[in-house]
Amino acid sequence: ITIDKVDFPQVVYLIVDQNIDLQIKQLNHFPNWQFLPSKDLSRKTLVIYNDIKSAKRDCNKDHKVIKVPNPKVFKLASSRLKSKGITRLINEENLISL
Repeated sequence: ITIDKVDFPQVVYLIVDQNIDLQIKQLNHFPNWQFLPSKDLSRKTLVIYNDIKSAKRDCNKDHKVIKVPNPKVFKLASSRLKSKGITRLINEENLISL
């Protein structure tokens, strides 16, 4: 799904490390997406959570959960995310292309 077609909830959550750096993972770390070609599995992703409970469940001691009150910021910052190599977002069961 492209980011223009996604209806995000009003508030989403991200996991960051103690320096407030984004928690970037490769797509091959997610077993739900293993059917994709190896070229796609090497892409960098950000995981976006719809509720704080699920975000805290995946959070380690050296990480924090931050609230993103306006998810439209991902559309606005997509060029900046792409410059860092992040080309996909994962939200619940959706793989979102920037």
